[in-house]
Amino acid sequence: MGGFQLVELPPVEKTDRPILAAIVGSESVLIIDSGNSKNHAREFLNEIDKLSLPKRRYLVITHWHWDHVFGIAEMDMPTFAHIETKIEVEKMLHLDWSDKALEERVENGTEIVFCKEKIQEELKEPRILNLKAPDITYEDGVIIDLGNITCKIDHVGGEHSIDSSVVQIIEDRILFIGDCLFVDLYHGDWSYSTESLIPLIEKLLSYDVDYYVLSHADRPFPKKEFIKITNMLKEIGLLADKIGDDKESIMKQLSRPIVDEDIQNLDYFLAGLRKYK
Repeated sequence: MGGFQLVELPPVEKTDRPILAAIVGSESVLIIDSGNSKNHAREFLNEIDKLSLPKRRYLVITHWHWDHVFGIAEMDMPTFAHIETKIEVEKMLHLDWSDKALEERVENGTEIVFCKEKIQEELKEPRILNLKAPDITYEDGVIIDLGNITCKIDHVGGEHSIDSSVVQIIEDRILFIGDCLFVDLYHGDWSYSTESLIPLIEKLLSYDVDYYVLSHADRPFPKKEFIKITNMLKEIGLLADKIGDDKESIMKQLSRPIVDEDIQNLDYFLAGLRKYK
């Protein structure tokens, strides 16, 4: 290990809170994502304030979705993000977040039921938000030296959100991948496509790391396990491409016993076939 400290606040499924993490070097701290509310951000800041950490702090946002950006203003520190992340957050700044407005956006297709319900669970009415856009942007990526620890931020994109970025802690061989490996939520039925997913998987596996951290998983995944998970995804997706919309035939051709995740992921790939055919 490179001698760094890693401080984490675990995810909360009920309100869709992602992992928040602080990467601590000898001179400064990089916080990964700001949380899904002022309270979420404040809980994390209160925890790291109990520790003897460097006073210089930065924030990086992995992508624009609400659960990763609603705490930016509360974090109140220089904030790095992909240029598209900033553009999307700026669209949020003057929106009405009341139940009525959320329902209207669901009806007109600019919001989804899943996010509406999670927002309502995390933030009760009256829901007046203090939002802030990131102030330091990049297109391909940026490297931040924290003092003895180097964080490499790369834009990787993906179906879940085209602005998605990952954070590599070089000396300690850890990669925070945000939600980039998850499905497309905002364009009809939740879906995967091999055309987008397989190049992304290959990109993620190209990093010289030992562990992968996903924003809504309750533990890091060793690289060997991450390879197994992504191989399962690729096998299902390629079979769906080959066979088409025939769930029974696809399941019969799997090279291993079927698990619950296979059934759900197959539904996502089949939704992608129907969406893009």
